[in-house]
Amino acid sequence: MAGLFLVVVLGIVDKITGSEISFSIFYLIPIIFVTWFSKRWVGIFISGASAIAWLMADLMAGQIYSHWIIPYWNAIMRFSIFLINVYVLSRLKDTLELERMLSRIDSLTGITNGKYFIELLNSELIRSNNLSFTMAYMDLDNFKTVNDRFGHSEGDIVLSTVASIIRNNIRTTDSVGRLGGDEFAILFPEMGAEESQGVIPKIHKSLLDAILENKWGITISMGVGTFKGSNFNAEEILTLTESLMYSVKNAGKKGIKYEVFSK
Repeated sequence: MAGLFLVVVLGIVDKITGSEISFSIFYLIPIIFVTWFSKRWVGIFISGASAIAWLMADLMAGQIYSHWIIPYWNAIMRFSIFLINVYVLSRLKDTLELERMLSRIDSLTGITNGKYFIELLNSELIRSNNLSFTMAYMDLDNFKTVNDRFGHSEGDIVLSTVASIIRNNIRTTDSVGRLGGDEFAILFPEMGAEESQGVIPKIHKSLLDAILENKWGITISMGVGTFKGSNFNAEEILTLTESLMYSVKNAGKKGIKYEVFSK
């Protein structure tokens, strides 16, 4: 609606100023605005409206043409140029959006990469305020043996399988990220300690069942922290949950350790 209103205003101003003053570039403003902030078909619609507004301004300005068809031909040419601008701009927008998405995704597993996971964690810290949330930090025990015994391609399959199992066993509001190597983290917004102790073991068991079925010979260590209060930062949360995970490893691996942190 804002784009259409701007087109009408431009047409009126163009008519008032007359044919002596070039006004062409200003018609691109609503087209660029709408194409970038809305969908391509809306940009096409505004392009048509701009071409019509320009045509009406020419006809009402009283300009004399050598043939009656000339202003209509000009309108068609202008519309074509507008469409080219819409196409180029929308492709640029799609490309930038794809690059932004790819920069957030781990190329191997298809889940969030470490950098974007930290962004999500920071966003949750702002959003949750004083609400509780839970984060799980997990590591694949003895993962190096998979690469040594079966090759790195099998190791990639293990990582992808782990990511897929986690993704299929969490809520749509939860986030899973690969922090690097064989370390993963899961963010559970608005999840307290009691609820996490019902959810986390199911994920852990699903992972161990898949590992056993494929005879990979590894296990999973997990550190799970439930955080209350708004004075934590992302680095602190990662450090605390990672420490819980390493305490599981040091105690013999293949387990889960929970703790509640208040601040």
